[in-house]
Amino acid sequence: MADRFPSLEDFNEGQTEPVTARIDGGGDDFLSRERALLGDDAAQFASAGDNKATIEDGDGDLLGDGGNYGGELAGGEELAGFESSYPAVDTQNQHVGPGGTITGAGTPFQPSYSSYAPPEEESEPVRQWRERRDLQLAEREKISASKKEETIKAARQNLDDFYENYSQKTEKNK
Repeated sequence: MADRFPSLEDFNEGQTEPVTARIDGGGDDFLSRERALLGDDAAQFASAGDNKATIEDGDGDLLGDGGNYGGELAGGEELAGFESSYPAVDTQNQHVGPGGTITGAGTPFQPSYSSYAPPEEESEPVRQWRERRDLQLAEREKISASKKEETIKAARQNLDDFYENYSQKTEKNK
């Protein structure tokens, strides 16, 4: 890392750009530097598509100008098939003015459905079930109310007994 940056003496002399160290005296790209480091073993890691990702003339894509790459079609016919299946979407809206205001639409908005649906009548078994359920709920409510009254009555009686016993004990102690 130290060999990539100028020393303090070089910096004082005016050199401010980093120094690029070349292994084999040439090859500015990463792959050539790696091949130089690997030496004889570089051939073990070579493949048919090593240079497909580099664009020399700028006329194609990064996957090798839309041709066969790795046995599969990378662009070309596949891309044309995709584009024919999904046409380009026009994102320009001619009816939106500056600031997002909607301008002269051709026709007013008409919903294609009705939000009101007449209520359906209940079938006879459902109606009978609802009546039975309502009667059962009313009966349960009566039972619950009577139990509540009994509990309140017993609680009042217990409080009265407590205060009576308390007052008797205090009278005895006096």
